[in-house]
Amino acid sequence: LSTRDGYRRNLAEAFKAFLKPAINGSVERIISVGCGFGYEAQPLLRLFPEAQFLGIDTDEHLIEAAKSTNSDLFSADFQVSDARKLSSFNKTPWDIVILRNPNVLRPEAKWNTIIENSLKVLRKGGIIFITTDTIHEMGEITDLLNSLGDEIEIQPTIENNFSNRGLGFQDHFIIRATKKI
Repeated sequence: LSTRDGYRRNLAEAFKAFLKPAINGSVERIISVGCGFGYEAQPLLRLFPEAQFLGIDTDEHLIEAAKSTNSDLFSADFQVSDARKLSSFNKTPWDIVILRNPNVLRPEAKWNTIIENSLKVLRKGGIIFITTDTIHEMGEITDLLNSLGDEIEIQPTIENNFSNRGLGFQDHFIIRATKKI
């Protein structure tokens, strides 16, 4: 099993178990912020086949790798873009925002700004789906989300039981929030 296929399999199981049940209505637009190799594109498009997928990352080499890794997906696009700038999200609201393993412990990455921007571009009823590897990071993200007030409803944190299946797959904890207004 290749690294790509292992990640895709584990993400498919996690998205099916923890994201799909949280969705009310159709999904037209999904954005993955800090998408890296874009392993989440294929499992998300299988769950939501009518959706458009956009992966953004600041690293042009990772974006080129994501394009190559996902060359078989016609409704997936990958762009070099900086999510610290609100303009990177385009103007149309997103149904789902994915943030996999934001390194919130690196202040220079400004993940607080990225998470806040992600919530601003989420449509009412949309889901932000954040994975993290450590309890400390999970706490930092949950505290940030809690500080945003009544704008979102945070579901209880989930321990991802699909995360320890070889290949160094991480995404140990899942934080989901729904935009209320």
